[in-house]
Amino acid sequence: MKRIASVAVAIALCTLAVPALAQDMAGKFGEKGTLAIHAATGSPMLESALAPIHLGATPTLGFSTTRFSTPEDCNPTRCREETTSLTTFYVNPRIHYFVIDNLSIGGELLFATFSGELEEKETRAGRTTTTKSDLDGAPTGFGLLPMIGYNIALGSKVSLWPHGGIGFRTFDFDSANPDIERDETWWFANLDLPFLLHIADHFELGAGPGVTLTLSQKYSTRVGGIETTQSGYSTTAFRWFNAHLIGYF
Repeated sequence: MKRIASVAVAIALCTLAVPALAQDMAGKFGEKGTLAIHAATGSPMLESALAPIHLGATPTLGFSTTRFSTPEDCNPTRCREETTSLTTFYVNPRIHYFVIDNLSIGGELLFATFSGELEEKETRAGRTTTTKSDLDGAPTGFGLLPMIGYNIALGSKVSLWPHGGIGFRTFDFDSANPDIERDETWWFANLDLPFLLHIADHFELGAGPGVTLTLSQKYSTRVGGIETTQSGYSTTAFRWFNAHLIGYF
């Protein structure tokens, strides 16, 4: 009987220990070896660029439509106006890996594709002609933002996770008729300061401010072999509130 009782006690202890062990094995956000998949609003990859390029507001996956008209260009013999319509589909995931406890390295990628139409109106001697052409030059967008971060525990359920880095984004799209090529390149520094709430295993919900500093920006237009370049200037964009959703394993 004593042996049977001892076995029963051992089985009970093992039964109680297994859930605790499983919980420990599940890991916590910020532990060494943790891989985090991250979606955040306010990504600098999605902020308005030099016209007519524009992405949507939803993080990680989305699409947008844009219609942009240039100011009317007139001289004594004619007036000309251009209108560009774009539909954009994009993905921009963020991935982080904790190389040691609380220290993360990772980044954000952007892949975007465009389709659209360019409309040119020209008025001479009271007569207006309209020319339309597809933006058929395999328009694409690409961006990369390497990031480093550090998770600072503020309690058992709350932490502060500052992370940031220096990245770039580039777009190009062409139209064959008329022959117009457009390119945009943007370099920037970005920092996010989210407070994270650990509401469940493998799941974080956060919010906090962010700041983006433009390092350089260039927008080029080539028409018939003649190139016009606009250079952006250094600006700082401060965002009071960004939402963060993180899954990790």
